[in-house]
Amino acid sequence: ELSGIPIDEKQLSNLIKNSKTTFQNLYIEFKRKYYIDPFSPQQVANFLTKKLGLKLPKTEKGSFSSQDVHLKPYEDKPEVKTLLSIRYEKKTLDKLEELSKYVKNSRVYGEFKQIGASTGRMSSYKPNLQNIPKNLKSIFRAPDGYLFIIADYSQIELRIAAEYTKDKSMIKAFQEKKDLHKLTASVITGKDYQDITKEERNLAKAINFGLIYGISPKSLVEYAKNNYDIDITLSQAKTFHENFFNFYPKFKEWHEKVKNYLEKHKFIQVETLLGRKLIAYKFTDAVNYPIQGSGSDLLKMAVVLFYKSLKDIDAKVVNLVHDEIVVEVKEEDVDKVQEILSQSMEKAGKYLLKEVPVEFEINVSKSWSKE
Repeated sequence: ELSGIPIDEKQLSNLIKNSKTTFQNLYIEFKRKYYIDPFSPQQVANFLTKKLGLKLPKTEKGSFSSQDVHLKPYEDKPEVKTLLSIRYEKKTLDKLEELSKYVKNSRVYGEFKQIGASTGRMSSYKPNLQNIPKNLKSIFRAPDGYLFIIADYSQIELRIAAEYTKDKSMIKAFQEKKDLHKLTASVITGKDYQDITKEERNLAKAINFGLIYGISPKSLVEYAKNNYDIDITLSQAKTFHENFFNFYPKFKEWHEKVKNYLEKHKFIQVETLLGRKLIAYKFTDAVNYPIQGSGSDLLKMAVVLFYKSLKDIDAKVVNLVHDEIVVEVKEEDVDKVQEILSQSMEKAGKYLLKEVPVEFEINVSKSWSKE
């Protein structure tokens, strides 16, 4: 909070100007052409279903849902493509304008809540510096004579889940330095590990992150679609679900245990690998908290160790995003600070994970986009 994160003010103001022009042109053209307001859910839903004949799902209230995820399959239609572009530009413009309100001397000063979620994860607001889209990260640039060190833990939630459940198959995979998404893909599809395609790996990503938190086959269909833009049938989801839990049996065991306990007692006390406790009343919270909570313990511990080892070197943490640490450092101290950060992340990892090796990626860059 005190350091702020450096930003290229000139680039920010140019982006706002360009984004505003693009957005206004798209908006006016759409309204003039189709006589509907692109931001009226009712008008948009009527237009898409009645005029264009699109099949859209209904919301709980009975109206048609025109969320981006439901429009993606139709983006080859010019009307839908323009509509998605309008929303994208509006989102970009809103984020840029939000950032511009908090710039002072070429730095953005956000606020961070130490425990922003019940899991113990930090949250950021005024402005939110944890939800910066990929395409805007390049505007965060280190000043002259300084660079960014960007470090993030690799597949950390899955590593924590393997340690937490003591699942032998998952622990073994990490010890053998296997790509867990590829391994799961070969498990659910029955194909050889080396023959897994990029698409199959992506599907396995949805399955890994969905099923460690106990989602049902029906929810898996929605989760894969909403988060990874992957279409699977309910029958496929059921097969994947079964294969996953057969290969990683400790997860099924853990989920069953939690469900049974909740049924009897209506609440359960769970804890992170560090021993931080939470009373959970819902199954999703009970299985989510120990994993995500341990992840937040790990990140904070790494940062504490980092600061303790820095001594009087000119380096500071300028952003934290769940499993990522962004440090601003003087150019001549980059190697030294990179080494300190590596050691701190490894030490924190070894403190929490006894059987699963911890891995992370470190990049040095002039901007946050790692360019």
